[in-house]
Amino acid sequence: MVKSVDEYLRLLRKELAGSDAAVVQDAIADAEEHLRTALAQAVNGNPNTSEAEAIPAIAEKYGSPQEVAAPHTGRWNRAFLWALADLRTWAVNPSSLGSLECSPIPGRGEPFCISFSR
Repeated sequence: MVKSVDEYLRLLRKELAGSDAAVVQDAIADAEEHLRTALAQAVNGNPNTSEAEAIPAIAEKYGSPQEVAAPHTGRWNRAFLWALADLRTWAVNPSSLGSLECSPIPGRGEPFCISFSR
């Protein structure tokens, strides 16, 4: 659990390692602006709240450093597909699909299928 803006930014920078420098700078600046603004609002709303108390909820709403970095590192597609795989409300009739690719969900054994044509 992240306990400060600086810790969050350090973790985000680590996740963005190897990405284009301009992308890293933009992602860090966006995250810092969002987190510091939300932290100021949280503290102004309740002066007895410390940064360590407020940041975990703020960071959870913004997204983990891994989630925020994913679109910039090429891991977005994989993260997106696993997020979709976790949605239990989807129902697919395989016979109504054209080309269908299925893979087991790690740790669950349930199939996750994607239609590539219709």
